[in-house]
Amino acid sequence: MNANVINPPGTWGIAHIVYFVISTLLLVASLILIKRLVKNEKSKVLLVKIFAIILLVLILTNRIGYTIQYVVVEHREGYTWTYIFPETICAITAFGLSISSLFKKDNWGLHAFIHLAIIGALIVHFYPNFLDSQNLWEVGTITSLLFHTFMLFLAILLIITDYIKLSTKKWYIEPLTYMALICYGLFYINIIGPGIVDIERILNINKPLVDSLPTLTSWWMIGIGYLLWTIVFLFIYDHLINKKSFKVIMDEFIHFYRYINK
Repeated sequence: MNANVINPPGTWGIAHIVYFVISTLLLVASLILIKRLVKNEKSKVLLVKIFAIILLVLILTNRIGYTIQYVVVEHREGYTWTYIFPETICAITAFGLSISSLFKKDNWGLHAFIHLAIIGALIVHFYPNFLDSQNLWEVGTITSLLFHTFMLFLAILLIITDYIKLSTKKWYIEPLTYMALICYGLFYINIIGPGIVDIERILNINKPLVDSLPTLTSWWMIGIGYLLWTIVFLFIYDHLINKKSFKVIMDEFIHFYRYINK
């Protein structure tokens, strides 16, 4: 734990419980109201873009806040202004999803980040382990909580407003995105951030997400699990929501290359 941290709130401490309850209620209530009341297509698009901008502002503030704290305030050894570049999957996803949402409906960027956004945001919503080592009222801590919540909100909003049309036809975008993230991580480790104290944890390439589960939480095992989640989720979604038979879904999954340019 950093010496500058005084009484961190802790995962599932009082502060986390209060935030969890309030943010969950507001998120669910807002999505229900939007689904029931917002029927106009222009209004849906406007809502998506508004929340995309909010998410973009939050993640920018988050990166700037952390960098100023580590470089200017605490003078942490090895940290420079290059730390402003995102070094976690969630931070990269927040940038990717918010920017993609500002462009046309159902674009590749949305499909690239939608599942990462949902999984990452849910994990942090239930287990924000940074609360064990950071002060609650620091800019980085507050914006970390907020951007994960807004990222989850935006991801679900994209789905319920049909701004993105989930389909097994586009399952291949997910593994390509994950491989691109790993390449970015290697670039970060070797070019952007040498010397940063926790550089070994960049995208969990050199160290597992959880030290006690080195294989299960390695970058490649996380990638396999993420791919399996995506495929299973899309199969179920296609069957229940898009009303396709499993035979049709399997055919589209196997012959996805037919739809790459569609």
